[in-house]
Amino acid sequence: MRLVVALFTSALILLASWLYLKAAERPPTLNLDSESSASAPTLRIELELTFAAGPDPFAENLDDAPSLVVSSEGKTLLRMEESIAAGQRLIIDDLAGFKAGPRELLIEATPQDPTSAAPRAVRVSVYRTDRDRPLTTEILWSAPGSSKVDGVVAVTLPENSPATNPAEEQP
Repeated sequence: MRLVVALFTSALILLASWLYLKAAERPPTLNLDSESSASAPTLRIELELTFAAGPDPFAENLDDAPSLVVSSEGKTLLRMEESIAAGQRLIIDDLAGFKAGPRELLIEATPQDPTSAAPRAVRVSVYRTDRDRPLTTEILWSAPGSSKVDGVVAVTLPENSPATNPAEEQP
């Protein structure tokens, strides 16, 4: 009798494990209606600075001196005038209105201590809001002898199609 109970329990555990693994293999399904599938993709931009940023001490108007500016196609996406701690992650979420195709983001950051000779960098990652894998990740470095970190991040935005399989996207 113990042997039958042990075999039955083992079979039940194997069946439950097999069912769990089969359920975990299936990718989650997205329920997209026709209105959302026709719209442009929404984006999320993540920025991380290796230095403490602050208002530009050499600006003409110190009351309106930005520490960080992110813009694209002539539109300002983020403008911060307060200090930003080194290593702090900044997220610009749910950016809409971008059409599919190549786009450029202009990033400008000013360090709090412009006299420091330490190298400075800004890591920029661009994501589609409905994906976990970034479309692009770039690191912008300050030019030798320059106190500011500025540069352009190029990203190609894919079509927002419900037929797109996330497993088929390029890394």
